[in-house]
Amino acid sequence: MPLNRLKGYIVDDVCVFGAEVFVLKTQLVVECLSLVQNSATITRDWKIYGFSKLVDLWVSEEFVVANHKWRVQVYPKGNDSGAKGRFVSVYLECVSAKSFAQHQKIKAEVEIRIGETDDGHFSYYSKFDHWFRSSMDHWGHDEFIPICDMRNFRNEDCVSLRVEVHVEAIVS
Repeated sequence: MPLNRLKGYIVDDVCVFGAEVFVLKTQLVVECLSLVQNSATITRDWKIYGFSKLVDLWVSEEFVVANHKWRVQVYPKGNDSGAKGRFVSVYLECVSAKSFAQHQKIKAEVEIRIGETDDGHFSYYSKFDHWFRSSMDHWGHDEFIPICDMRNFRNEDCVSLRVEVHVEAIVS
């Protein structure tokens, strides 16, 4: 077929062209965003005894905020290759998210504190918000606190941990 840049593809004074057609299956997804009003901020405190002897992972007991189950994960010697052996890693896990449908999610504002001092303050603090879902059911920090700094506030090999969780929104 001869190509004339001004005329395009011409065969017997007729323009010829082709098209590929793809049929995509569509699926309707309806999401309902609920802003959680008057939701209380839940504060949980733990004393982790024998912290220096923990090998891999410390997991809190489950607790409930806005009818969803949560727990805290602490890796005293780090969780990933960059933090391993150098940092303490700390995460909040939404246990309930494991059973969420693909479009379901829950937004929480979170504060994590570690290392209570004699005057009741905490040495390390982080605040974040995150949408927890089945594919991302935990969030936190690989490099929360350098391991070498832990000895500054470990009292009799006990570390204080405080977590505050406030659920802001739910998509169902």
